[in-house]
Amino acid sequence: MIHVVMKNVWEVPYTVNTKYSNTLPTKCVYHLFITAMGTFLSIKASLLEPKLIEHSWNLHTATTRLLVQYATTDNCDKLATPKLPLPEEVPPCLACIPEFLAENLTEYLQFLRRFSEQSFEDGRESLTHVMTFIIVFMGSKQRMNNPHLRAKLAEVLEGIMPRKDQPMGRSLVST
Repeated sequence: MIHVVMKNVWEVPYTVNTKYSNTLPTKCVYHLFITAMGTFLSIKASLLEPKLIEHSWNLHTATTRLLVQYATTDNCDKLATPKLPLPEEVPPCLACIPEFLAENLTEYLQFLRRFSEQSFEDGRESLTHVMTFIIVFMGSKQRMNNPHLRAKLAEVLEGIMPRKDQPMGRSLVST
């Protein structure tokens, strides 16, 4: 299938007869486009390999649990689910955690939402940890200073929530 698309795309500049279709800059730009598209499709295929997605999902779920633990309690001996509402005082160990961990997590979740929505259905049982992470960090300026990152968390939350046109039985957060 991809070969047919690439063949059709390759023939476009040669089938459109304009005064610019056979110029050297047009051919160079088109060749760069084809090369970049091939690179994009190769990287996308590699990142969407099912085992890689499964292991990455497990890693990011563990990261959410760790970050929530550091953001809600000083006790790091036992992993516990936080009690809401959260205390106003933020544990000091959270200051040692770089925000890029949360940014990597949000970008990964956005990637899954765009290219592999089925991953959310497959990881449904651990989606509660992701939702807890979003609630803890999006709702507290003390726990996450970066407003752009909190806005990204809101986008992720919007992506996880069921759509109006989605049947109730297929909701990501219905279980």
